[in-house]
Amino acid sequence: MPVAVFVVGCAFGTEKYNGGTLVNMLIVSLGVAIASFGESPISIHSICELQPQFAATDSFVMTLPHGCR
Repeated sequence: MPVAVFVVGCAFGTEKYNGGTLVNMLIVSLGVAIASFGESPISIHSICELQPQFAATDSFVMTLPHGCR
């Protein structure tokens, strides 16, 4: 989720792109995904359809109060 917020923030100009920051967030997100792999049964519907929609919607909700530049 932090990656989606960062990308949307860069697109709207509320964040400045930094490759190092993006790589760090991707590594942390991958670690969280690996750690949570065994926690619950995996639903392909949830991963492929719902999660991207939730991430996109929430990243816009978190970015828009800061205003577009």
